[in-house]
Amino acid sequence: MNKPKRQSFESNNELSIRQNNQKILASNDGSSILVIWNNIIGVNYQDNEQGRANHEIYTEYVVLETMGFIKGEITLYDGEKAVDTYTIK
Repeated sequence: MNKPKRQSFESNNELSIRQNNQKILASNDGSSILVIWNNIIGVNYQDNEQGRANHEIYTEYVVLETMGFIKGEITLYDGEKAVDTYTIK
């Protein structure tokens, strides 16, 4: 399985994470959405058994239960431009 690529870039636009064309999270601060995105896609977790287990727990209890996402595709936007996609399983 290929590990998702960490997203890191500078933007003056609003960054947002959307699902089913609905904005779930958005910010203009230039960093918080990228940190959250990288947590959701798993690149901020170690690539070992414990890291994968921690990512599964984060996905279940934070991403799905707290943030309001559902299983399925999500998209990272820079303004109105889609820059990355990920499927929550």
